Amino acid sequence: MDKQRMEIKVCGMKERVNCQQLAATVVPDWMGLIFYPKSPRYVQEEESDWIRSLPLKKVGVVVGEQHPVMLQKISTFGLSALQLHGGESIELVQELKAATEVEIWKVISVGESIDWKAMEAFVPMWTASCLIPLRQVKEDQESNSIGDYWRTIPLKRDLCSVEA
Repeated sequence: MDKQRMEIKVCGMKERVNCQQLAATVVPDWMGLIFYPKSPRYVQEEESDWIRSLPLKKVGVVVGEQHPVMLQKISTFGLSALQLHGGESIELVQELKAATEVEIWKVISVGESIDWKAMEAFVPMWTASCLIPLRQVKEDQESNSIGDYWRTIPLKRDLCSVEA
């Protein structure tokens, strides 16, 4: 098995000064932009010019967005990846992959278990990542540590990465 370098994504960036400082000092592999209107970190279209100019790869985080809107965000913001957080169908993901060259990341939200059958169709088309957000573990669970959490999803560790 090839050992790959861990990549760093700083998500929820929207303020110009913070983004410029991030690009100049931290230099992460990815800068995440939230395109979910209900989020306080939502990035407006009018911010696109200066965001495009930043020397970082950008990933757009979308939740249940329509195909044409996602393609427009890729172009407007100069995205290198889309991170899908909604209940996107396999057909929509296939359409996106056919229409663009950017990486598609699919977030799989789980509680105490994962429906691997429902996820199976996505596996052959993953180009970058399947993210499992730990923060969605139930509040009453004793520990949110990766070790405890992985016990709920055995045998599939090679398929996904964990996002804390």
